[in-house]
Amino acid sequence: MPTVTVPLKPGSDGDYTHKPPDNSIWTIIDPPTLYLERVGSQWMEDRNEAKPGIKYVLERLPVGYTLYQRPRANGTVKDKYLFGHPNHKYFDSPNRFYPHFKHLMENGGNSIGCPCTICDPRSGVLPGKPPSTSGHFSTRNSSTSGSSLRRVSIATASKETTTSQAVQENGVGASTKASLGRPKVTLMGMDATRVDEEGTPDIYRNLIDRLKHHGKLDESIKEPLSLDWRAEQEVIPDLMKKVQRDPQWIPRVGDILLYVRNVPEGFQIVQDPRTDEYSLYDPRSNDFGERAVWEAGLVGQAPAVHGPANDEQQWYVSQTGVRMEPVPNPNDTNKSMSKRYTYVPVEHTRPFCLWEDYIGYVPRDKRHPTIQNTFTVSATMSLMGKYRFHGIWPTAYIHCHAIYVGSELIAVGDTVRLAPKAGIDEKVITDVLVVKTIRLRLSNLDNASANDYDEGRPYNSEIWIYGSGFTTTASRSSRDWLSESNTEIPKSASGYGAWFPLHPPSKELAVPFSRMIGRLYERDALESWLSDPDLDSGRDGVLDARHFASKNDKRIVSNVGTTWFWADNRADALDLHTINGIDVGKNDIQRDPRDWRKSIKRMEAGATFSDRRLAPQVRSPRGLLAPGTRIEDSKKNTLSSSAMTCSKRRVLEVSDDDEEKIRRQTRIVTDIPYKRSKIKVVVD
Repeated sequence: MPTVTVPLKPGSDGDYTHKPPDNSIWTIIDPPTLYLERVGSQWMEDRNEAKPGIKYVLERLPVGYTLYQRPRANGTVKDKYLFGHPNHKYFDSPNRFYPHFKHLMENGGNSIGCPCTICDPRSGVLPGKPPSTSGHFSTRNSSTSGSSLRRVSIATASKETTTSQAVQENGVGASTKASLGRPKVTLMGMDATRVDEEGTPDIYRNLIDRLKHHGKLDESIKEPLSLDWRAEQEVIPDLMKKVQRDPQWIPRVGDILLYVRNVPEGFQIVQDPRTDEYSLYDPRSNDFGERAVWEAGLVGQAPAVHGPANDEQQWYVSQTGVRMEPVPNPNDTNKSMSKRYTYVPVEHTRPFCLWEDYIGYVPRDKRHPTIQNTFTVSATMSLMGKYRFHGIWPTAYIHCHAIYVGSELIAVGDTVRLAPKAGIDEKVITDVLVVKTIRLRLSNLDNASANDYDEGRPYNSEIWIYGSGFTTTASRSSRDWLSESNTEIPKSASGYGAWFPLHPPSKELAVPFSRMIGRLYERDALESWLSDPDLDSGRDGVLDARHFASKNDKRIVSNVGTTWFWADNRADALDLHTINGIDVGKNDIQRDPRDWRKSIKRMEAGATFSDRRLAPQVRSPRGLLAPGTRIEDSKKNTLSSSAMTCSKRRVLEVSDDDEEKIRRQTRIVTDIPYKRSKIKVVVD
């Protein structure tokens, strides 16, 4: 029977850190023939491309997935399991893996919304079987034993389940034991033992306390009572899909760009060969007009992008325009400038990192004020999309989906340029990093006491970026590091020369966030912007802008010894009062966290599934403002406990504060299994 190799589509969510313990009875199966044949055949059949009499085999598994086997007690039979899922749970058969594989292939490697039994345990599907209508699943995947825990499923919350609770879809009623008087479980995100300045449960403080108690912890992060977290959940899925799907040069919401506000119809922005300045050019008369006036603005609305139906077609970027809002001065309370928004075609914009090429020749006093305003905020950063907390006391990590650094948004899956390391011969950019995880590292937690929550934190907070490193310098690589997983050209890196791995495939490269210069733009895009582009284009401009910010941003200057401003969210980083015409932060008069929490608690208390879909929604523009993971100094909750009793069917109206007291009195804590990462990290 003839055999046909089936190529994969680009993209994977595979996690190399998910693998059996070292020096164990597990062994790798290479090649993973069982999965390659069954998944390949099923995929061809689903696409109606299979032909009789032909055997179909996948070219390989998605990057990050590895098949292992272990012998049973009798030693004659070996069980096979596929490792690599980002939730650190294995697949026990090709049949269970196929829905996940198919979703990855159809969504550029993004697993958000995947219907498989691991991504969605409540209603995950197997090939040939309809989605389950039951809202239950076994508690064998939960660390809680004895009785199942109930939890309301909130419409806007992430579907990812925690490792410490089993979920019941309808959330109505309680288990038999619970109804006989068993204390109500306080779920993570609902625990008000510690609260922030708005009274919202401070999940990070609570997680640190739990880590101290248990010694080790690994949990998903959910904040159902937080307005900002809810808003973020509306934005993150689409953002991650766009990161996987779109070219990296496409402007993203929250980016800061150079743009020309007024370009006459039919004119183009072209470099004048006589002066090397960028001017307005009329191709009809072949004449150069006046010099282009560049402003700097925040992207409030990104252009619509339509991906190719196949690899031979070109990307199409809608000309409906990019909403640009001028960047105000962070050192001035007057923010009226940001209201002078405009819509411009994407070809009238440029990445701000190229400012030296476009306005470096313009005297500083002749530049538009927004240019210096952007210089001033170029040393700001904020994290976005917290989704996992894990650690071994006294060190913990918070994983995030994305981070704003200076003028750009960088997300997991991006390829970024790395500044040259101090002390090496290379003085230009030669290295890139394919971002796998963005982590906030909390260390020296054992130095914190109860009073430290009021007086400040003595522990260290650092942001590190982990991923696969590549270089154009062959001498810094090794042939021994080449493998099937790192021979592919990194995303958007085609056209910059040959690429070589910076480390073995079993390791990851870890760099501080400040080494990132920005996203690596596709070569074709860079050539349309600059006459002589290379991998190093814009590096000096980025570093000069950061240096300017460290000396002129009052928020940095007022904190002696700091060189960056660490903000809770993008709006705080840029000191904005409005975005897309909507008040944000403390300027939002409609923001009422207390009323929000009451509404959510009523929904949690016993609403039907259809009722929960009507839970209060956050206006979508706040998604840009959802806070990062910087842990602010919050006040210790000093409310005293009080006991309350009631008959089984009696309904009591209690105050918001009393309800928090009840929750603290009835909290149950269980031990959580911890999965230690086995992958080694190279710190560069």
